[in-house]
Amino acid sequence: MDALCGGPNESERAASLGTTVPEDTEVLGINVQDCVASVDLSDEYAYGGGSLSTVARVAQVVDTLTQFKTIRALELRVDATFNVSGRATVFEATAQIELVDNSGRKLSRTFTTATEGAPDRGRFMETLDYRTSATAGPLSVWQASMEDGSRPNEIEVPDLRIVAVTTSPTRGSSSF
Repeated sequence: MDALCGGPNESERAASLGTTVPEDTEVLGINVQDCVASVDLSDEYAYGGGSLSTVARVAQVVDTLTQFKTIRALELRVDATFNVSGRATVFEATAQIELVDNSGRKLSRTFTTATEGAPDRGRFMETLDYRTSATAGPLSVWQASMEDGSRPNEIEVPDLRIVAVTTSPTRGSSSF
């Protein structure tokens, strides 16, 4: 995997061979258990090119790892970021943000401060960092109740597309 992520060597370049794995992609870890290789790659792997490039780069990883008889399946994990922006009417200009995967596992949770607090409507923008091999899940933004911590006025975007190497690896973003 290190050789694949390092790009073609001199003799491969001389033979006009290339790669669709983006430059600066790093292998963060590999674990093989029960014939399943779990591969952690840096977020550079998920960005750049279109759908053909995506299919080709996934194929390169699959072909590289499944050449070994001890590997029958593959799970790719990629570091990723997700930008959330919008307008909110929230007490003391503070809103909570949470992104979960399609199984309900929390990927990232943070708070953000809008430019103005209630009763005015202020703008906010926050970047969520997470790791996942999942493909979709809801994004929620809410104001935590001072009384009991509940989520009044919660806004949820269900089945939000998040970065997943096996589907559509583009930087995600959502606006409210």
